[in-house]
Amino acid sequence: MIALIEKVSNGVYLLVTVALMALAIAFVCFAVGLVITPALSGERVLPAMLNAVSLLVIALAISDVAKFLFEEQVVGDHDLRSAGEVRRTLSKFLTVIIIAASMEALVFMFDREGGDHHTRVLYGALLIAAVGALVVASAVHQRLTRSVEQSDPTDTPPQDPA
Repeated sequence: MIALIEKVSNGVYLLVTVALMALAIAFVCFAVGLVITPALSGERVLPAMLNAVSLLVIALAISDVAKFLFEEQVVGDHDLRSAGEVRRTLSKFLTVIIIAASMEALVFMFDREGGDHHTRVLYGALLIAAVGALVVASAVHQRLTRSVEQSDPTDTPPQDPA
């Protein structure tokens, strides 16, 4: 019964991964269309490019989450047996969030077409500050879990398949 539940769970994760990748590809195609349309009609391209960057950042984040789910849940070992595995898994996930939020903050700060520029710059700056706090929190987590890793003799690092 447990094996059946495991197979169904893997199937659901695989389905979600495929759906997320399809959405990421759709975002990329839509972003390209956003830039091509004004370029061909002679309109201003810069606002469309900034909107396209936002969509590409979202597509990147979605594809990274899909890749993460695939690697960790479909083909990887589902159980995080050691502090090191938990640390590495959380680091991968936080890195995706940090990169996406940083890029989105930059887009907000440089988009002069999207409303009140001062509000957008303030929002972008606050988002950068939040990203900085996330980086610091991640570093603290890394430091604390690494010390747990080193003090626990039963915590063995994963073996590289060779």
